[in-house]
Amino acid sequence: MSLRCRLRSGGILLLLMLALLYGVLALLLDSAEAIPDPPPPARVAAYGPNPYIVCRRPYLYFHIPGARYVQVLTTNGVEYAINSLGFRGPEVGSKTLKRLLVVGDSQVEGHGVEFDRAFPARMNSNLRVHGWEVVNAGVQGASPVYYAANLPRYLALQPDTVLLAVFLNDWHEDRIRERTIRFLRHIPDKRTLLYDPTGTRTMSLWSRYGPARFLRYFRSAYVRRRALDNARLSPPGAEKTLEEMRQYLGKPELLKTQIAMSEPYFSYFLDRLRDKGIAVRVVGMFWCLDERVAHEDYLHAVSILNAHLRKTCTNRGIPYTAFGDMDPEFNDRWLLKPDLHLSPEGHRVLADRLGDWLLRPAVPPEGQDAR
Repeated sequence: MSLRCRLRSGGILLLLMLALLYGVLALLLDSAEAIPDPPPPARVAAYGPNPYIVCRRPYLYFHIPGARYVQVLTTNGVEYAINSLGFRGPEVGSKTLKRLLVVGDSQVEGHGVEFDRAFPARMNSNLRVHGWEVVNAGVQGASPVYYAANLPRYLALQPDTVLLAVFLNDWHEDRIRERTIRFLRHIPDKRTLLYDPTGTRTMSLWSRYGPARFLRYFRSAYVRRRALDNARLSPPGAEKTLEEMRQYLGKPELLKTQIAMSEPYFSYFLDRLRDKGIAVRVVGMFWCLDERVAHEDYLHAVSILNAHLRKTCTNRGIPYTAFGDMDPEFNDRWLLKPDLHLSPEGHRVLADRLGDWLLRPAVPPEGQDAR
């Protein structure tokens, strides 16, 4: 064999070996990774690492089903019990009433309060006599991109109406998710976190016997150990003041850009629900619109976001309101002092106001049909 032929054969063999190596590396780096077992119960700082939350595509992140822990905000803690769908709260039973699904971030999830004192649970008690059950699908840190990515989980819960609660920092959270999403591994079977009242869901053969099945054994021990190492308290930042949190809530000069960047996620979420024939309502979780109390930057940011949400919803015939519109007389007892989340009293007031609002028939703008 001539030297040229040997070099050509060697080059082809080298390329094949490189392609094989690339394929193996791609499989290892972008393979599915099973949801780990939850770490043992522990106390976790509200603003520290949370070992009971994992990051996976396609749902970005979620609580580990079956996890139990105590979240500490100041000196006291509240219990988090996670159901099999990865949401805080009891298991979702078979649908017997009209179902209202409340979607949102930590305000909905009930940050700093016991689950049954958060406004979705209070609404569930208040509205059952009117033929409604209320399911809490709030997740801390959620934002428009999260709502769009988790739409299959929401649809699987068979809602008749979805109530979306938005907060000022939701659009800032989108930028965080966008920076990390490409590095996330997949869960082996995306149906794992979908509501299935019949209990007949099974894993596919690929999920059961494919590479992900074997890789989980190599990773699960490490994942659980890393999670336990993170389960230590860090300073919860209880001394934060409103002044220190101004940029966290959204600088007015940046908010319009943030809104524009997140508009595709927000519109996709709303439009897909309406295409499925599911009624939608949106509430802005803006507590205080009184210039005598709130900082001018906060009021400016709220004004921008309020106008955007009202226009977006009006164009789609979706009812919209803001907490400040429903109850303009602000009371500081409605908020937890460390971080502006709702207190038990605030949750009670919001549940009462939203219940009254939701029971009113939706009146679409002129020329548009109610959904």
